[in-house]
Amino acid sequence: MTNTPRSLVRARLRSELLSSVPMMDGGEASAVLGSQDALSEHEAQARILRVAQAAEVLYPRFQFDIPRHRLHPAMLELMGMRTDNWGSHMALLHWLTRPNRSLGGARPSDRLATDGDAILRSFAAELAQPLT
Repeated sequence: MTNTPRSLVRARLRSELLSSVPMMDGGEASAVLGSQDALSEHEAQARILRVAQAAEVLYPRFQFDIPRHRLHPAMLELMGMRTDNWGSHMALLHWLTRPNRSLGGARPSDRLATDGDAILRSFAAELAQPLT
């Protein structure tokens, strides 16, 4: 496979995005959720945001409600709202980590614990927009 300028830019942007987000590996995510079985169930039901980095699967830390040993309820809702044609987990990660006008310029990832309803409304509006 040849590295075209577009693929090189895409790889650089992906790398920058992933390096800007605190991540957990599978062991850490399992510990927060209480077991490997709990993590596996979330994965089987596509209820957890995960990205592949090299040979490892990583989980953005912001989606976890660590004191309660669960995923933030708003994150579970977001994962259920996603449509196959909307985009990949990377597209959702990008959306969650960028300033959002509906949230007064805050990043959805920073407000999952406090503004779940507003985040869900904003994401529903995003889904209603045709992809260009």
